[in-house]
Amino acid sequence: RPPNCFFIYRRNKQAELKAFYQLTQGRTNEKSAKISKFIAEEWRNEPENVKDLFKTMAREAERLHAIKNPNYTYRPRQ
Repeated sequence: RPPNCFFIYRRNKQAELKAFYQLTQGRTNEKSAKISKFIAEEWRNEPENVKDLFKTMAREAERLHAIKNPNYTYRPRQ
């Protein structure tokens, strides 16, 4: 399943945060819940032009996924 715009944003931000924590605190093992809350808040506060960039990236990921998996249909488990 191709990632949506928030998942692409989260992956990008998480990499930045890991590097930040490594540089400032000498560690990379911050709690996931803390990082997730921070990233979600950052996403809500991002300007529309930044969100549009990630929406474009998500559409491209979806297009590439469709090329690689032409018969794919999302079927959630019941």
